Amino acid sequence: MKKRFLFLLFPLLLLSGCGGHDDASEPKTTAENYSLQDGRYALSDRSSEMTPYLLIHEGRYTVVKDIAVSYQPGGTIQRDGNTVTLEGKFANEDYCYTFTLTANDQLHFDLEQSKILKSQRAWTDGMVFSRAMDSASVYSGILNEEQEALLDSFPEYFGLAPENGLDVIVWQMAPSSYSFGLLEHSETPRDWISKELMDLKGVSAEQMREILATYAVSEEGIYIIPWQNPISSYLPAYCINYGGEDMDAKTEAYIAEIREMLFG
Repeated sequence: MKKRFLFLLFPLLLLSGCGGHDDASEPKTTAENYSLQDGRYALSDRSSEMTPYLLIHEGRYTVVKDIAVSYQPGGTIQRDGNTVTLEGKFANEDYCYTFTLTANDQLHFDLEQSKILKSQRAWTDGMVFSRAMDSASVYSGILNEEQEALLDSFPEYFGLAPENGLDVIVWQMAPSSYSFGLLEHSETPRDWISKELMDLKGVSAEQMREILATYAVSEEGIYIIPWQNPISSYLPAYCINYGGEDMDAKTEAYIAEIREMLFG
């Protein structure tokens, strides 16, 4: 009889809260987390002259006001529920843009929680950005035909963070054979045989010109980095000292020739 009593008592204790969870301590409902897909996010209110848009791609972003502007803020994306923060740095100063997702792929700007650049003081609280494209590619509808082909073949050269500049790596396999690669700018010289350099796929000067045209970066923000590819037995003239020559001057002259190829 005692065993039967305990057997009946156990489920009653569970129903009364003992040994179980307290429903009152848990939320009755869970707030919906909206989606944030890659794409181009346009400002919904296009009545003002300030019509920026956001490019979001694989956890990174770029804020674009005018494709002719030499510097466009960019960086990484942090998300906490429906709060989305775009973080970046410019001139050694941190900044951030804070948004709330109020629907799938719809961002409401929160000015109070943001720290924006002085050049963007026209941004107002409550601005709404919505994904303007159905395509998963942030570049859909933006690139020309040749650039789209390059995106398919060399996706690693697109969507880099350009806020600190870009490094165009150039190497030669023969006297008239120039190959180019693209990396985010580094203030620290890269090791000659680093994996980062060895993994570069060479494109022509004409192709690199098209790739660079997809970035809102001034010519001054693009650094030309000559590199002696270890797999090449050819030594460009700027690498050879014929005796008493100013090698720095020869390198600068070589860089000027490369700039002419890309921007001339």
